[in-house]
Amino acid sequence: MNWQAVGAVREVIGASAVLATLVYCAIQIRRNNRHVETTLQTMRLGAADATVAGFARYRELVSRKEIAYEKNDWLAHMNGLRINMGKPGITAYWLQRISAFPADFVEEIEMQMSAGRGDA
Repeated sequence: MNWQAVGAVREVIGASAVLATLVYCAIQIRRNNRHVETTLQTMRLGAADATVAGFARYRELVSRKEIAYEKNDWLAHMNGLRINMGKPGITAYWLQRISAFPADFVEEIEMQMSAGRGDA
């Protein structure tokens, strides 16, 4: 066997090793992508659960009257509401989403809106 044949065999072995490495890397990347997708899906579900739990906790606190605005904070929010409720976009937003709020809240906001327009 001459040196050229030995060199050719080494090149074939080297090329096979490179090909095997590329196949291995492709398999590992595919597995990693699946793992990342699964992790993201789990995180999204966890975030959704936390959001729902947060809303439930908020409703519980509101029903027990544990959340209360300081008077000055409430007045500042109401002044902002009075200023902005006459704007068409804000009014449209309110009318589209009014059913999502408790009746006593809707009543208070409607009263504040009418006071801002001078209806009261």
